[in-house]
Amino acid sequence: MDHGKQHWVPSSYLEAWCDTDRPPHYDPYVWVFPKDGGRGQRKAPRNIFAETDFYTIRVPDAGRDLSLEHGLSSLETRYARVRESRIEKRLPLSTEERVWVCAFMAAMHFRTRAQRNAFRQQWGHALRVAEDLQQRLNAMTPERRKEHRPPIVLGEARGPSLSIEQVRELSERPLQHMLPDIIEGDLPILARMNLVIFTTDDDVGFLTSDHPCVWFDERVRRGPLSLRSKTIEVSMPVSPRSLALLCWETLPSYKSMSHPELDNANRMQQANCDDCFVGRRDAIKSEWFT
Repeated sequence: MDHGKQHWVPSSYLEAWCDTDRPPHYDPYVWVFPKDGGRGQRKAPRNIFAETDFYTIRVPDAGRDLSLEHGLSSLETRYARVRESRIEKRLPLSTEERVWVCAFMAAMHFRTRAQRNAFRQQWGHALRVAEDLQQRLNAMTPERRKEHRPPIVLGEARGPSLSIEQVRELSERPLQHMLPDIIEGDLPILARMNLVIFTTDDDVGFLTSDHPCVWFDERVRRGPLSLRSKTIEVSMPVSPRSLALLCWETLPSYKSMSHPELDNANRMQQANCDDCFVGRRDAIKSEWFT
């Protein structure tokens, strides 16, 4: 297996949403809906949310480095084991099992195409600024260049600088360089938060999407969110029957969700998806779009 086609939402995760009422001769499929609603399409989990070499690290004269892809695959396997053996059976999680769920949620928030594109935009802006500065320096006389001093921003951290080539690499392949450090930085905080699994027996149940892990803070309308905020909530559907939520509030390990709360959770998935959301049934409710 050359691992050329790499999923930003794992097919093993999406398999929980396969329609159990499919005809016997059909391969397993989920229902995929455009962000603004519209007609659902049957799609096999292996055929959606994937891109060639999405996580591949290109090494000069050494071909393709698949260490990130393999690391994520190992995490997916451990998470799927916890989901099937513990969460879906409504059993308490051990400390180690909670950590694997938290690690998977940390990865799922930042490993998606939507997040990749946001990082590309940020680093692309930095690259344009750096290239513009370099062009100005190149146009200076040697004497003027010696006199030049880069501006110092008050309060700016003085750390190792990046070359233009390093910034260009970050703008082209941000996840390959940033994702492991992001997960390593967020995981200790997520693991200290309280984990509650919301449950439902509704036939449609929880939706998921192409960007399934959502950060929400009712006190922050604009600007970056912080996991240290006491009102932050990190949620991710586990299956049509379960949704994991990390927060600082003390809650029971498992808690049944009412139908209005379920609609609100699905509304959040719809609002935060990139292009489309996923369900186990060919069904849409108007409450998800209000």
